[in-house]
Amino acid sequence: MKDLNKNNIIQIDGMSFKKYISSDRIDARINGLAKELNSYYENKEPIIVGVLNGSIYFMIDLIKKINFKYQIDFIKASSYKGTKRMNLSSDILEKNKYEDKDVLIVEDIIDSGNTMNKIYNDLIDCNVKDFKVITLLNKQIKSRNILFTINWSGFNIIDKYVIGFGLDYNNLFRYLKDIYIENEKK
Repeated sequence: MKDLNKNNIIQIDGMSFKKYISSDRIDARINGLAKELNSYYENKEPIIVGVLNGSIYFMIDLIKKINFKYQIDFIKASSYKGTKRMNLSSDILEKNKYEDKDVLIVEDIIDSGNTMNKIYNDLIDCNVKDFKVITLLNKQIKSRNILFTINWSGFNIIDKYVIGFGLDYNNLFRYLKDIYIENEKK
């Protein structure tokens, strides 16, 4: 892959990223999460809502391995430009679409929780029957104030910027099969 140098390091805008979680580990963890979801949703038909754009890779792999009935929906939400947190923007939800439904939100990463807090509040206003959250990555941030429960998490990670497997830097590197983490600054 042309992004990687001979030491499997990605460099961009004065930053470097090294491989952190392999595609094999990601796939194995998704298999385990799918089993847990299959058990929980055995006699239910949730609306699975992917938070665009980052969750699409995780969501696609996950739904290939589940065996219960479901509907799919997406919400667009964004709070980053590069590595900088910006003002949160998100779609407006159609209240009647989610009312009295089981809803499973699929996220690529939860860090500060601000994006999910907004989605949580919007869905609670829709009077959902059941609200659950699954995330591939749960970033261990010292100070965060989340209003929701993270019901399923693929990996707990340290508080550093990550790219790959749907996660991006200015919309680059989503296509990487592995997840890369920002190296220590020298």
